[in-house]
Amino acid sequence: MDFAELVPSNELLARPADLRPRMAADGFVFLRGLLPRDDVLALRRVLLECCRDGGWLVPGSPLDEGRADPARATVEPEPAYNAVYHQVQRRRPFHALGHHPTLLAAVGVILGETPLPHPTKIARLIFPQNVAHTTPPHQDYPFIQGTPETYTT
Repeated sequence: MDFAELVPSNELLARPADLRPRMAADGFVFLRGLLPRDDVLALRRVLLECCRDGGWLVPGSPLDEGRADPARATVEPEPAYNAVYHQVQRRRPFHALGHHPTLLAAVGVILGETPLPHPTKIARLIFPQNVAHTTPPHQDYPFIQGTPETYTT
C-alpha cells in the first residue's frame, strides 16, 4: 500500500463501534496528525542529532534537512549502526512519545480499555533507498513478547 492510499480514521475515534472493525479488518488504522507536530519534530531533531553524531549525515548540511550520506550507509548489526541505535535508545524523547496522552487516548478507544505502553521501544533506522533492508510486515509478539494483542505506533 502506498502512503497516499492510506485512509485516515481520525473521525472514527468518536465512533469506536466503527473504528474497531476497521482495525480488525485492515490490521491497522491510520490517524493523520494525531500527535502534536512540535512533539514529533522535537523527536525528529533528537534522532537526527544521533545520526549526525554517528557520521550518517552529509557533513556541513543543515541538521533539519536530514540529508543522509549514502557513502556511510550501514545496517544492523554492523558496529556503525549499533553505535547510533544505542544513542537513540538513550534518549528520553524517543521513549516518551509512546506515552503521549493523545496517543494513549486513541489506543484506548481502539482497545476499549486503558492501554499499557510496552517497555520495549524499537527504532527502525534505515538509509534512503536501502530497500533490501526494510522491515517487512510482521507480528511483533514473537520478538517482544507481552501479548499477541500488541499494537505498534
